[in-house]
Amino acid sequence: MAKQKPTPTDSGAPTPDEMLAARDALARGKLVGLPTESGYAAVVNITNTEDLARLRKTAGPGISYLLARDAEAASQWFQWNAPARRLANRYWPGPLILGLPIREPRPPWFARALPDPKQSFYYVRNPAGSAARALLDAASDPLLAFELNHRGRALARESDLSESLRREMPVCLKYKTAAAIDAPAIVKIGPGLFEVEREGLLTKENLLKAAGRRILLVCTGNTCRSPMAQTVLRGQIAAALGGKPELNNEQLVQFLDRFGYRVESAGIAPFPGAPASPHALSAVEELEYSLEGHSARVASFELLSEFDIALTMTAGHARRLRDFAPESLQIERLDPSSDIEDPFGASLEMYRSVLHQIRAAVAARLPDLL
Repeated sequence: MAKQKPTPTDSGAPTPDEMLAARDALARGKLVGLPTESGYAAVVNITNTEDLARLRKTAGPGISYLLARDAEAASQWFQWNAPARRLANRYWPGPLILGLPIREPRPPWFARALPDPKQSFYYVRNPAGSAARALLDAASDPLLAFELNHRGRALARESDLSESLRREMPVCLKYKTAAAIDAPAIVKIGPGLFEVEREGLLTKENLLKAAGRRILLVCTGNTCRSPMAQTVLRGQIAAALGGKPELNNEQLVQFLDRFGYRVESAGIAPFPGAPASPHALSAVEELEYSLEGHSARVASFELLSEFDIALTMTAGHARRLRDFAPESLQIERLDPSSDIEDPFGASLEMYRSVLHQIRAAVAARLPDLL
């Protein structure tokens, strides 16, 4: 069973004296112990630290990451795609570390955090809790955090810290309530890449569900308009996420699935199992897409329940869906300004014209569908 979204435990706001001591330690290039919802982290001001390598060794083998107030602050240093932003919106502040492409030109201090100039990704986190918020609000310089653990177990008590770490950590902010101790999840996201490097308080299932979108294209018979729209939308989302142009239909589905996206089609009144119409096949093939193997199906309540949004070809389709769809389903016309008329039984040229309208509508909506 998948874990539910955690409710981060607030570590409690530091007192003014504790914050003064923490700021002084950071200004002197020392480590500060920061309680998070997943155990202690050792935090250092990058620009004030002369020997980061020594501190890194003292902190131990845990992952290191930059601290950020929010996604907007982290955007100074990293490139974001839609799934990464959706994860941050869902789980920050919280137990999630994101590995993101570094924005160029990178700040001079980045060389301290990441000595290898060829490394193009690095990690960033916005931990929950009043202590983390207070420390980030008080910091004018970038803060680097080291995950503290012993033999894979997160350290949640000051007494767990080693003597060598205590010498480098004159200030350790205190937990004031119990912590939900488990490792934060780590997800590496970039062009063509979505890799769950570690599950923790968040599972891979949680992360994929939050990162992607589930979109259903709906027409009448599910042999012309909605299959063409499905194929175009798959291709455009994949391209936006860094997919290769030569991906075939099966590879497109697999690629989108890696990011948590699902794009399919159905009909209000189809003949179940019917293939895509010959002209629909020909029209999409001219764009190097494929509808081979398509099988029409009914837009049933059960199927609609699996999706976040249904995009219909006409206003009539939208009205019909609203009669029986789940209340949570977002239902809109694919082209908000115009119906996309049914080309069934018409010429190949008509199919091309409809496909052109579909492509334009998908392109216009793509930023909202990513």
